[in-house]
Amino acid sequence: MSRWSKLTKQVTVDALPTDSKPLLPASLEGSDAELCIVLFKSTLNFHGLKKRIVTADQKWIEEFLEEGGMEAVFDALAALSRKGFNKSTAMLDAVKQLECVSCIKAVMNRPYGMEHIIINGKKFVNRLVEELCSNNILMKMQVYELLSCLCLYSDEGYAGLGYQLSTSALQHYKKVYGERHQVSILVKDLRGAETDQHCAAIITFINCFLASCESLEERASIRDDLMALNLLDILAKWRNTEDEELATQLDVFDAEFAVDEETMFTEEGMDISNHKDVFRAVYTKVVGTPNALSFLHILQHLMLLDRDSKKCNVVWEMLEKMVLSAVMMSEGDQDAADQFVSASTEKMRKALAQALGVPVKSSSTSSPALPDDQAQTLPLSSAPPSSSTPSPTFTPPPACGHSAPLPPAGVCPVPPPPTSVCGPPAPPPPPLACGPPAPPPPPPLACGPPAP
Repeated sequence: MSRWSKLTKQVTVDALPTDSKPLLPASLEGSDAELCIVLFKSTLNFHGLKKRIVTADQKWIEEFLEEGGMEAVFDALAALSRKGFNKSTAMLDAVKQLECVSCIKAVMNRPYGMEHIIINGKKFVNRLVEELCSNNILMKMQVYELLSCLCLYSDEGYAGLGYQLSTSALQHYKKVYGERHQVSILVKDLRGAETDQHCAAIITFINCFLASCESLEERASIRDDLMALNLLDILAKWRNTEDEELATQLDVFDAEFAVDEETMFTEEGMDISNHKDVFRAVYTKVVGTPNALSFLHILQHLMLLDRDSKKCNVVWEMLEKMVLSAVMMSEGDQDAADQFVSASTEKMRKALAQALGVPVKSSSTSSPALPDDQAQTLPLSSAPPSSSTPSPTFTPPPACGHSAPLPPAGVCPVPPPPTSVCGPPAPPPPPLACGPPAPPPPPPLACGPPAP
């Protein structure tokens, strides 16, 4: 008997109380779904549960899932992960994790089992992806294998859901563990891979993840993230491998990449995945138009973003989504466009306030006050007039033979320049200081020739 078989048998038997060990095979193999779940929770007999799942009929599988069997398996896996490894039981605990993931795999291999995973989506897949933080390499390889199967699942009515669940799970991992990109964990595991089999499992998932994505733009975006994390440099050291599975997956990655690259070339020969080509195309489109100045202002603002700041990541994601939404709305009706602009402005204002750590106020009040070191001076045209100082009013020039009304006492007047209707203009009077009422202006000139 091999060492692996001995460890598997030890997991099956040692996890049970002494008085229950002889009765275990019969109790699990002949038990109904509800009793099997109860026994599994008390004994954590992964090997026996896997055997029962593989040999059970469809009705038993449905009852097992409806009674919370998958929840029990994932709870056991999470408990093992929280426990961690110690020197005395490290090998045994690693085998338990493998057997637990094997139970999940056995359920997913059943038609109704995979459908149950798809329907309940995030509840199971997010918990499965969280196990990628483990140091158990063999278990992580099984997790990648299950995620690959999930991506390619295309049964009637569920096409595309595998990709959506995988994307959501990677985003969940990114949020929980503070990664910068949703694919950071994949590149990190590739960088630390020491065996051909481990590397092949990760690249297989990457290929399946890309193949399940129907949008060319999304595939290009995923590859851009991978390239930004130096994926090609990491793969270069595996190019001379003798492992057939790894060599096949590398060839698939290169072939699909080449096909998408060729598709992304426009009729003008521009590669839309190349930053410089895209920038030149946008610049050519706006140069010489009124939009050129707006484009320049956008670039100037982007230069102010700190690439090493975590707030910068949030801002870039927000900008990407808002620009994409604006492009999608550009061909819509005016009312929808106006609503989009209003909603986008509100989102940007709230996101900016949250990034700066200042309270978010409603749109009916003034904008959130910025810290002193980030305050900016508003242009004069945007400064609201003070409500405490009345705006000066000007009295229209009097007609011939009528004098202008006097300002009230104690008010500093701003008199208009006196205007003569008939005759040469009178010189402007000297400015008046605040104080008693100004003397009445001289009588207007009479109509006729100017006085000698």
